[in-house]
Amino acid sequence: MIAGNIYGPPETTVKLHLRDKDGSLKETEIQRKSRGRGRVAMNAMPPYYVEFEAKRLAQNIGYFRFNHWAAPVDEKFIAALASMGDVRGLIFDLRGNPGGYLSVVHTIIKHLLAKKTLVASWKFRNRLVEYRFDSARDAYPGPVVILMDVRSTSSSEYFAGSMQSIQRAVVVGERSPGYLLIANWKKLLNGASFMYAFAQPAMPDGKVIEGHGVVPDIEVRLDRAALLEGKDSQLEAAVNYLTSK
Repeated sequence: MIAGNIYGPPETTVKLHLRDKDGSLKETEIQRKSRGRGRVAMNAMPPYYVEFEAKRLAQNIGYFRFNHWAAPVDEKFIAALASMGDVRGLIFDLRGNPGGYLSVVHTIIKHLLAKKTLVASWKFRNRLVEYRFDSARDAYPGPVVILMDVRSTSSSEYFAGSMQSIQRAVVVGERSPGYLLIANWKKLLNGASFMYAFAQPAMPDGKVIEGHGVVPDIEVRLDRAALLEGKDSQLEAAVNYLTSK
C-alpha cells in the first residue's frame, strides 16, 4: 500500500514522485505528523489508528468508511445509523480496509439483519462452530452495497462475503485477494510478533474466501482519467445501483 511507504517517525520528511494529468513527473516533499498514541489491543500488535466517516450523500444514501474493524467503529456506526433510518440505502466503503476484529464485524452485521441468520461457520481442527445472530432491535432494513478492491482483506472479506452469501448486500468493485483465516498474535521472546491461524471460516453458502477472494456482483475498476476529473467510478456504480431500486 502507498501509505505503508509513506509512514515514518513524526517531524521527518518524505519525498513523493507524482505524475500529473499531462503525464509529467513531479517531485514534492511532505512532513510527517504524529497521529497520537493510538490504541493498543494487545502487546503483540502495534498501535492502531481508527479513521471513521459517516455521512449522507446527495441522493439520501448513507455512506460509511473506516480504515480498520476495531473499537470504536462499532459504537460510532450504531450512533450514526440511528440518524439514518430514512435513507434509501447504505454504502460501506471498505476499499483499502485490511481487516481487524471479528467482534466488530458481528456487531455491525446484527444491525443489518431482519431475523436470526447464519453468518459464518468456523472450521477448527476437530469441530465446526456456526455463528448465528439475532437481528438488533434497531436494525436497518433497506438495501446495502459494499465497495471492495484488491486491498480489502481479512475481516473486510468476511463481512462482504457473509453479507453477499445471505443476499443481504451487493458487492461492487474489484475481487478481493482472498486473505481470510481466523488468527491470533503472540509476542515472541526476541520482541517479534508471530501471527498464526487456528480456524478457517466459510460463508453460509459454503464458500471459502481464503485463496479465492470475494467476487463482486458488479465489477468496476477505477479509471485514472475519471479520477483526474474527480469521478469515482466505483462509488458512482454503488449509488446508481441504490437509486435504481
